[in-house]
Amino acid sequence: MKPEWRKSILPTLYDKFFSSKDPYSQFFKGSDAFVALLQSIIDEVFPGFTYIAYNRINKKCSHIGAAAVEAVNKHISIVTAQSGERAAREWLRWAVRADGPLFFKVPVPMDAPVNCTDPKYKHPEGRLLSKFIIKLAAPCLRLQKGSVSKNGYPKGLFALILTALERAVWLCLKPSKEIKEFLNEAWGSEVTVYRSSLRAIDEACWKEISDTCGAKEGALDDLDDENNADLSLLDNNRAFLFDFASPSKP
Repeated sequence: MKPEWRKSILPTLYDKFFSSKDPYSQFFKGSDAFVALLQSIIDEVFPGFTYIAYNRINKKCSHIGAAAVEAVNKHISIVTAQSGERAAREWLRWAVRADGPLFFKVPVPMDAPVNCTDPKYKHPEGRLLSKFIIKLAAPCLRLQKGSVSKNGYPKGLFALILTALERAVWLCLKPSKEIKEFLNEAWGSEVTVYRSSLRAIDEACWKEISDTCGAKEGALDDLDDENNADLSLLDNNRAFLFDFASPSKP
């Protein structure tokens, strides 16, 4: 974009500045008027850019939804081939647990108590490090390469991925039920709650996630996990999904 910056964007900006009726307030840093002006310049220099950008983002959201379905279906096919349909359905019921195999590298056992205050309950390990999440997140995170700004941890991306995986499991569990498309109107509230739950992910955990996604560039298609819950468990636990202490390392 550097050639366009010097050749078109800056000259257009200067032209608007020099011809402005209010060169002080309209060009005040951070003002709504200045932001709107910059947007109008981009639209003039790159006709259709706003639509193209919006379309790209929409396509990426749709891709995340489709990739989640593909990943879960692939795993279910493997489980079915190896252990039968009953085992596959048991895995799906395990997957709708908030502490199950969708979101954790080491989930709770399939027969673990649902109540985390139960003396026999042991917290899962590896927040956001399940093979399903890494498979979906790694290609997306690589798209950030070259960004000129730093906007914090990718909580929005991971909230989308968590929601997409939940939806994928529901599609498998309820094939006869009409599960809504992966759109904001249908799943926006779930995305919002999942994003809120990510407040419990600390800096060290985000670094581990980032390192894992980077290390998995060449092996993202391997989803051969070795691995009975109430279907409302995710509904009830999204907001507090990661609110527990990590196990201490020796």
